[in-house]
Amino acid sequence: MANKRRKCKRCGEYHDAESGVQTPAAWFCCHAHAIEFSMEASRKRTERLRLKALRVQAVEVKNAAKRDRERKMAVKPLSYWMARAQTQFNKFIRARDTGLPCVSCGATESEVESAQGWKVGGAWDCGHYLSVGSHPELRFEQDNAARQCKSCNGGSGNYSRKNHQTARDYRVELINRIGLERVEWLEGPHEPKRYRKEDYQAIEAEYKAKLKELQSNACQ
Repeated sequence: MANKRRKCKRCGEYHDAESGVQTPAAWFCCHAHAIEFSMEASRKRTERLRLKALRVQAVEVKNAAKRDRERKMAVKPLSYWMARAQTQFNKFIRARDTGLPCVSCGATESEVESAQGWKVGGAWDCGHYLSVGSHPELRFEQDNAARQCKSCNGGSGNYSRKNHQTARDYRVELINRIGLERVEWLEGPHEPKRYRKEDYQAIEAEYKAKLKELQSNACQ
């Protein structure tokens, strides 16, 4: 009767079963292969543990960084959140009015870009009809804002002739766009608003979504 043959776990070759070595892990053709297999298994196990430890460490570092950011954000002043909301609102207004002339001077897209495109932040601003300083309750009112060239939005002083002319021209064009009734509503009395951090965060998210939708529709 022929001797039974078995396959070595290390080298993959068949040998006489009686001449090999049986371990709890597997059968090997010799002690040397059993030792090599054990050492390789140990090395792989050590490597797996090392990689697992690195992944755990990476998660801990990421979570620590997240907690650190959250702590820093928690102590930010209200003005920080107001600025974020205002930035997103302004982006939406500029995008909404793409293609329209300056609400004050009537300069076209190409005229403004060629004359003022070099300015920091570009040639266009979000200009408020009634300023956020005197009418903070209308800061995020869409009808109170329009895309305006930097020259008009910058003005040259609250009491200058240019500033008064710019405001008059803004009103005339705003009536053309939204109607006299709506402009007079803007100019009427309004209840003061007290914004909390959560209000500013909601406004930022709202106009970020509106801008995304506007851009998506423009690409279709």
